[in-house]
Amino acid sequence: MSSEPDASPGPPTDAAPPTDEVPPRRLHVAYVLVRLFRVLRGGLPALLGIAVGFGDYAVAAIATLIGLACVSVVLEWRATTYRVTDGALHLRSGLLSRSDRAVPASRISALDTSRGLVQRLFGLVSLEVQTAGGARGKAEVRLDALTYAEAERLRGVLGHARRGAAAPAGPAADDAATAEASGETVYAITGRELLVAALTGPQIGVVAALVGAVFSQAQDLLPGSVRHAVRDVVSDASVTTIAVLVGLALLLAAVVSVIGTVLGFAEFTVTRDEGRLRVRRGLLTERTATIALERIHGVRIVEGLLRRPLGYATVQVEVAGYGREELTRTLVPLVRRDAVPALLARMVPDLAWPAAPYERPPARARRRYWTRPVLTLAVPAAAGAIWLPGAWRAAALLPLALGVALGESRWRGAGWRRQDGTLAIRRQLLARTTLLARARRVQKVLVRTTPLTRRAGLAGFAVVLATKRGGRVRYMPAADARALQDAVLAEAVPGRRTAEPSRSPAAR
Repeated sequence: MSSEPDASPGPPTDAAPPTDEVPPRRLHVAYVLVRLFRVLRGGLPALLGIAVGFGDYAVAAIATLIGLACVSVVLEWRATTYRVTDGALHLRSGLLSRSDRAVPASRISALDTSRGLVQRLFGLVSLEVQTAGGARGKAEVRLDALTYAEAERLRGVLGHARRGAAAPAGPAADDAATAEASGETVYAITGRELLVAALTGPQIGVVAALVGAVFSQAQDLLPGSVRHAVRDVVSDASVTTIAVLVGLALLLAAVVSVIGTVLGFAEFTVTRDEGRLRVRRGLLTERTATIALERIHGVRIVEGLLRRPLGYATVQVEVAGYGREELTRTLVPLVRRDAVPALLARMVPDLAWPAAPYERPPARARRRYWTRPVLTLAVPAAAGAIWLPGAWRAAALLPLALGVALGESRWRGAGWRRQDGTLAIRRQLLARTTLLARARRVQKVLVRTTPLTRRAGLAGFAVVLATKRGGRVRYMPAADARALQDAVLAEAVPGRRTAEPSRSPAAR
């Protein structure tokens, strides 16, 4: 059975109506360089192909293409204007096909900024307009070259001014931190946390796989004599030599992971300003994102396989109708697990961290948590029992033992708790994930049963948020699942009657 309360996010409650208008204006002339840099970066493969294929005419061909790109970008800059009138932001663009895109100020959910290398050089920012109905992965409107003062003026006109923010004096003082200082800084990453995040995050496994793939394919790029020499060395190598090579590959993967993490999360800070959180991050390309507290439907605390033993976790936020990135966004890249409740109390105070222990699946649900991983790993176990020779067949039991261990982890890690309008759902496989969701913002509540689970008095429980993500408990007492469904619906649909979860031994 399922129920879908109507909990559409709507416009942010803290957005003020426009107080002024802005006449038509062009972007800063440095837009020509910003746009040209992006065009050349996107056309780099084509330029390399011309350099290889055109021989003696390659330089002339490349120069001609770059010249045409310059002319096109200049004309594009002259044809692009923006204005604020009649309560809407208008962007007019296009050379032959003209377009005038209008975004009502009342529908703007956030005004984010970013700065690349060229923009930093000229003291500019890129202003990205986010709306609830924006396309996933891109802003509704993007103004790529604005002075900081002009960006702050547009914020004020569109009803998203920072409290107490003032434009820095002169183009040299272009740090967005000037405005961020007007709010309360609730989190700032340290150098030690950056290093731990790089060495324990899931990206290090991806980087290690890429390094291994490069090493495996590198021989195709080497001359034949060198390739044969490398094969001879590897074939005659000792265990120590192979271990050293593997260690070097892992070290390279760690170095690449650290560099990527530093570039992406350096100077990561979160400030709270009135009804918004402002997230700033990035070393080369600085990004500043705004999250209205009203649009936060939940947070997700992820304790990864490597981070959990060290006592660290990542905090992600579920934001409704946010077009710039994935709907699940990193709010805190790394924090001590025991500091999460206090940190969330400062960031999102109406999401209550459960004070009481989690309710857990009963003992009779234990073997059902084992079933799926054991059956999945039974296939390689059967293959090993058939193909492995002699005493090696005993190793075929290892996948089954791993399946039991994974099932036990799922059973022990599952839990739920409802407290003060917050629904907490915890699940675990390799990583342990805890979802804290505003019960009044839940879009769908599901209780699932089958003939076998009904016989055991069990049911599956799941909630779905407006971000199309949610949380679930695979097996819990059926009476508790239905009572929890009624309780969540009572939060989402005022006036609905509810019942407390059963605490009888029979329900357990």
